[in-house]
Amino acid sequence: KREVGHLTELTVEEFEQLEHLLPTEMSGADFVAKHGGHGDSATTIIPSVEYKVRDCTRHPICENARVSEFRALLGAPASKEQLRRLGALMLESHASYSAVGLGSDATDKLVALVRAAGESSGLYGAKITGGGSGGTVSVLG
Repeated sequence: KREVGHLTELTVEEFEQLEHLLPTEMSGADFVAKHGGHGDSATTIIPSVEYKVRDCTRHPICENARVSEFRALLGAPASKEQLRRLGALMLESHASYSAVGLGSDATDKLVALVRAAGESSGLYGAKITGGGSGGTVSVLG
């Protein structure tokens, strides 16, 4: 065992070995009853909401791995394979963000349109960037 200060210090493989220990979902009421709160004055736990605990835990871990791979790919020679993988990482990122419940219908629609148009239209991927008020969609083309 090793001490971890932040979720992104875990590899995807390490998380996959541990994720069965987390509930898939938990109500805000159950969380407060079990833990007393979360110590974050900027957010509120709503008792009636079902929170996707595993998805919310998985997202930053996998996002960190995706960002690391994306950065490495940017340093590689340009190719169709590179563009395809960069686009796939963007689409995976967007799907993960949406699974947590942070996306919006408008950004999901834009990403779906890019995915549908695809490589034959010169579009390789898209994802929400930034947050709050719906965010912004970044497109790779």
